[in-house]
Amino acid sequence: MLVDGVMGMATKEQVIDLVHRLSPEDLDVVKALLERLVPPVPTLDELQARWDATPPDDEPVSEDTAREIAEAFARWNRDRTGVAHGDVE
Repeated sequence: MLVDGVMGMATKEQVIDLVHRLSPEDLDVVKALLERLVPPVPTLDELQARWDATPPDDEPVSEDTAREIAEAFARWNRDRTGVAHGDVE
């Protein structure tokens, strides 16, 4: 927004105020512009498709790591608790 001839940072409130002042005919134009500016949120199906398209990890897993993974799954299945971020090495 221009303030005293200088371009400043607009707040959401300022933008919302401008939207409220638009005529109904102008809303389609603003909606189309905002849809081009804001990246779309993927659907669950799109996220699942991305996951399915990801190649599996082909690096070998050590016995220690395999045991830790199995313990983590068992803990999750038992009481639905994960590992605290501070405990991850």
